[in-house]
Amino acid sequence: MKNESTRIGGFVDRAAVIFLILFINFCLIFPVWQSGVNREIELGMRAAAERINSLEEEQRVLIASATYRESPEVLAADSRESGIQLAMVSPSQVVRIVSDVR
Repeated sequence: MKNESTRIGGFVDRAAVIFLILFINFCLIFPVWQSGVNREIELGMRAAAERINSLEEEQRVLIASATYRESPEVLAADSRESGIQLAMVSPSQVVRIVSDVR
């Protein structure tokens, strides 16, 4: 009986030592892993912010380009190149179409 209790006690002691070693390794590795994950997230957020800034700048350039192309000077020059003649229209010549939706 004593031999059997010593065998079980020895197994529990060994299991406790193995568990303690694994737990200490986990406690040492977890902060390193966590800082690596946090760094990866930080770099991803920084890249996303740079991409957003780049897209906003591109949007501003496109809006400026579209605004320039819609200016009267550019439209007049384009119409001359295309052979389109622009004429002044007086308000009395404008026909207003009103739809009655009920």
